[in-house]
Amino acid sequence: MIPLSLSPVPSPPATGRREATATPGLDDLRAVALLLVVTQHGISVFGVPTDAEFGPINLGQLGVTVFLAISGALAVVPDQPPVTWLRRRLVRVYPAFWLALLASFVATWAFGYKSFGAAQVASQLLGTGWFTHPANLVNSASWFISLLLACYATVFVARVTHTENVVCLVVGCLAVWKGRFTGDYALLPVHMTSFFVAYLVTRAGWLRRAWVAGGLLGAASVTNPYLAYPAVGVTLISLSAWSLRSRFVACVSGYSYEFYLVHGMFFVGIASLLPGLPVAGMIATAIAASCAGAWILNRTVGWLRAYVSGAVSTAGKMGLQGDEVQSFPPSTAGAPPHRAVS
Repeated sequence: MIPLSLSPVPSPPATGRREATATPGLDDLRAVALLLVVTQHGISVFGVPTDAEFGPINLGQLGVTVFLAISGALAVVPDQPPVTWLRRRLVRVYPAFWLALLASFVATWAFGYKSFGAAQVASQLLGTGWFTHPANLVNSASWFISLLLACYATVFVARVTHTENVVCLVVGCLAVWKGRFTGDYALLPVHMTSFFVAYLVTRAGWLRRAWVAGGLLGAASVTNPYLAYPAVGVTLISLSAWSLRSRFVACVSGYSYEFYLVHGMFFVGIASLLPGLPVAGMIATAIAASCAGAWILNRTVGWLRAYVSGAVSTAGKMGLQGDEVQSFPPSTAGAPPHRAVS
């Protein structure tokens, strides 16, 4: 039975540096990042008569770069072998992503919003949709998952080959290489820079001094204005020692991943189905629907994790041994669900 509670269902536990994994300020930043993304999407979808851009900075993209800086900091788990590290992250990312994406495909097909084929469905479920179908994504916000998985895959290769420092340098050079990336992927190296710089400063134990790296990126923005994104993202994570310690902010942060995954379909759906509502009414309705959808998604994933964990435990007691028995730790321990994308 799914518990009727507003508290997010915890995800499998993770190990790693205490500074990177037990810093409440990162939860506050996650809530800020979600607010930036949702604000930009609300302005775009509902036609709010205001601008979501300040010079070269777009509010939504700034939220993305903050998310990636947080994810880079939380990705530092030095005592895990690379394969275990990658497997645990995929196990945390995919379940909620698959459920939200399947719901999006069903809704898109039912309302005829977009056309798509089996190849696109398969690619998006793998998390590669942004690279294969960038102009026709179902649940457009899911492009972020492709970017996050690209960061994880790159870290995995870097950890296997013991070249984390080299990888960060290469990504940084690509980001500075102004004008070489255009169109849908213009900000790809810039956002990856946020992830990798945050990863390296945390790996070196300098999380609370990340503002130094942020300052250097800010200075480099003279050559490429878009470097202002990682400059802000990396600088903000250095503030993680401070926290509002607000229960409301903690709740928003706890459901941030699920909210991000579902808000796009509700925003677009409300704008399409209830065009007669005032803009404020559409926004309020869309946010309320997204909150409900995030809660249901969180509960469903929690129930599935508990079910799979119980099934695997039963199999282990029957004599089955092996790595797969240890792949799903109990869902009632460890970090809250927003760690699922870290």
